[in-house]
Amino acid sequence: MWNRNWRNQINSGKALEEYTQKASEYVENSSLLNRLLEQVQKYLGETVARRVSGVAALVRDIPLLVRMARAWLSGRYRQMGYKNMIIIVAGLLYFLSPLDLIPDFLGAFGFIDDIAILGVILSRLQKEIEEFRKWESVQR
Repeated sequence: MWNRNWRNQINSGKALEEYTQKASEYVENSSLLNRLLEQVQKYLGETVARRVSGVAALVRDIPLLVRMARAWLSGRYRQMGYKNMIIIVAGLLYFLSPLDLIPDFLGAFGFIDDIAILGVILSRLQKEIEEFRKWESVQR
């Protein structure tokens, strides 16, 4: 249900709170986390690419979050802390949820909160993302 105070909820972190507990379940269960990562990639290809064009930079970084989570899950990249992994998974769960602060069925407008949440996550994990990009470039 759309709440008129969605900006305040996003900025305060309350929009992510309910997903954080669920995210820890995913981080603890590798098959569950793998399914989530597959769903995010599928969702990106099928839905977001068609609906969202003005937020290309944020959408471009979602696969980066997926790669970070996959590398962490496989044990290849353990420089990232558990807490940051929880933040990533919570954000991806929120991103996939069709019923969030602004329901996704409202078209491009419905992605405003998803993009805002991902923007907050990308901002919080900026240093972590830079470190991962360095690590990833060495791995190639």
